[in-house]
Amino acid sequence: MRLQSARAALALQLVVLLLVLNLASTKWPRGAWLLFQHGPLALRQRPAESSIPELQLSTERFAYVTLVNNARYVELCSVLAASLHASGAQHPLLVLALPEALRSDTGVDALRLMPGVTVLPIRPLPITPNIKLDQPHWLFAFCKLRIWQLTDYSRLVYIDGDSLVLRNLDYLFTIPLPPGRIAAARDVHACNQTLALVHMMSSLMVLSPSQEIFAGLLAMMPRSRWNNGDQQLIRAYFSRQHGVQLLNETDAAFVHRCRCNDFGAAGRPGTATGPALVHFTTAFAPQWDDNSKLATTRRMEPHGWCRTRAGSVSCTHCADLAYEHWINLRSGLGNTSVPG
Repeated sequence: MRLQSARAALALQLVVLLLVLNLASTKWPRGAWLLFQHGPLALRQRPAESSIPELQLSTERFAYVTLVNNARYVELCSVLAASLHASGAQHPLLVLALPEALRSDTGVDALRLMPGVTVLPIRPLPITPNIKLDQPHWLFAFCKLRIWQLTDYSRLVYIDGDSLVLRNLDYLFTIPLPPGRIAAARDVHACNQTLALVHMMSSLMVLSPSQEIFAGLLAMMPRSRWNNGDQQLIRAYFSRQHGVQLLNETDAAFVHRCRCNDFGAAGRPGTATGPALVHFTTAFAPQWDDNSKLATTRRMEPHGWCRTRAGSVSCTHCADLAYEHWINLRSGLGNTSVPG
C-alpha cells in the first residue's frame, strides 16, 4: 500500500512538473503566470511597468485634396499649395489631375516638386446626357466626386484650386462630424442672399471617403439636370442621407463680398480672426505674367457683380490683403512655363 502511495505521489509530482514546464513555455498573460507561481499577492505587488499598455499607433490618415484640369488650374493650384505650406499645414496635398493638366507644358512637373504635394492622375467621369449646366466650364468639376474613392484616408479636406489659404486649416480635420455627413463652405457670395437662402458650396468640404458614397453619387447623376453643377448633386445626395453641416465664414469666404461689414466681427481677410480661406472663383483669380513678374486682377465690383450701397465700403478694399498674399506667393515660385 505504501509503495502504491509513493508511486501515486511520484506520478502526481511528475504531472505537476510537466504542467509547470508547459506553462512556462506558453505565452500566458504576465498576470496569470504570476498568479499561478506566487499567488494573488503577486498580482497586487507586481511592478508598475507591467500595467502600462502597449503604444497604439494612430490609424488616422488626413490629407488636403484638390482638382486640376488645365494649365490655368495647375498654376492656381501651385499657389494654393504654397499658401498651405506657408500656413504651417501638417498634412499633404493630393492633386487629382485630369489628362489635360498632365501635359508637359502645364507646369505640373514643378507642382510635383513642391513640398507635401502628390499628383494623382485620374480619368474623367462619364457625364450623363441629362446634365445641362448654367456654366459649361463646370463640367470638369464633376470629377470632384472621385475624392470619395480615396479610401486610404480617414478624412479629407477638399479645396478648390482657385482658393487661397490665409491661416492654418488643420483644425478642420478634427471637427465633430457624424458618420456619413459632410461639412462645407457657405454659398454666400451674392449681395441679396439671406441666411434663409444659404446653401453649401463645394469649394471647401470636410469628408470621410467611402466607395458606397461614391457609388451613391454616381447613381444620382442621371436623375436631374444639375444645372448648378457638382455642388447641387452633392448637396442633394447628403441632404437625403445624413445631412450637410455648414462651416462659418471664419472658415471660408468668397474673396469678394458686398461690403467689408459682411465679414462681421471676424475682421478682414488675412487677419488672425478673418477667414482662414478665400475662394476667388476662376474669373476673379489673379493672372500672373512671367515676363513682367506682375499679376493682373479682375475685380468683381466694376463688373456689376457686387454693387455698393449707401454707407458701404468697396468690396475691392476687402480683397486687397488676399490679392497681396497671392501675388507674394506666386512671385516666389519663379517661372513655371505656364501658357498665357
